Amino acid sequence: MAAPVWNTNDVPTATDFNVWLTNILYATKTSTESVTSSTALQDDDHLFLPLATNSVYWVWGILSTDGASGGDLKVAIASLTGMSILLHWDGLTSTAATGADDVLYLMEATGTPATFGTIAAADHRPLSFRGTATTTSTAGNFQLRWAQDTSSGTATRILAGSTIWAQRIS
Repeated sequence: MAAPVWNTNDVPTATDFNVWLTNILYATKTSTESVTSSTALQDDDHLFLPLATNSVYWVWGILSTDGASGGDLKVAIASLTGMSILLHWDGLTSTAATGADDVLYLMEATGTPATFGTIAAADHRPLSFRGTATTTSTAGNFQLRWAQDTSSGTATRILAGSTIWAQRIS
């Protein structure tokens, strides 16, 4: 369904305003979350958005991360029945030594993890994504999942203030 077009003297409904004009969904981490010595993907405690059925959303996010020197983390979007995604991720390579060691990653399927690097504990680095999420007849959450890619005794963290957004475009 395409976004509505209004003509002179049309009166948009409250739903029109809420869905098409003002409703940008967002979630922000209110506290830092850590994973230590685990490579099992877990749902993020804060970064998820409820998506409506049969809709297309423009989605984007910026995550602040840190972890062990030479460490890495993997991220994925939870697999929702019938949801398709096309995301472009930008972050540090899994072998990053400096903040200039960046990599772009194309994610075309839910549940498929991408791996990025961390430089050192307390060396906060951004990891960002943008793209689309398309739902079918099943509503559900656009849910960030993450873990360490290589198990480490030094915590890998996604920091408070990290945020994801979604805007319905059809």
